[in-house]
Amino acid sequence: MPKKILDRRVDLPGVEEFLVEWENNPVKTWEYRDGIPDAARLIREFERELFQVEAILKRKMERGKKLYLVKWRGYSETTWEPTSSFPFKKMLRDFEKSKKNSAATSTSSSHSTGQQTSSSKKRGKKRN
Repeated sequence: MPKKILDRRVDLPGVEEFLVEWENNPVKTWEYRDGIPDAARLIREFERELFQVEAILKRKMERGKKLYLVKWRGYSETTWEPTSSFPFKKMLRDFEKSKKNSAATSTSSSHSTGQQTSSSKKRGKKRN
C-alpha cells in the first residue's frame, strides 16, 4: 500500500507521475495516477503540503465567479484562485468576514468624516 506521495513530475504534456513512498518498503517508485491505490486522497494530501496558503490578499469577480488573490507559503508569486478549487473553506470564510467588518468600519468612518467636514465648513463661515 502507498504511504505518501513525495513528488510530482510531468513526463509528457499532461501526463503526471508521482514519486510514491510505500509502506514496509524502502524503495520509492515513480507511478502513474492509475497505478496508485487511493490516488485521489494521497494527491490531495501532497498538494496541501506543497501548496500552503500564507494569506488571502484580495477578492474580485470575473465572469460571475469569485476569485481570490492567494499568497502561497514559500513562493513569491501570487495567483488568482476560484472558490470552487479552493480547499481552505474556513480561511475563505474568515477572509469574507474580515472584509465585511472592515467595510462596515470604513463606511462608518467615512460617513462620520464626511459629517465633520461639512459641519467644519458651516462653522468656518463668517457672518456679515
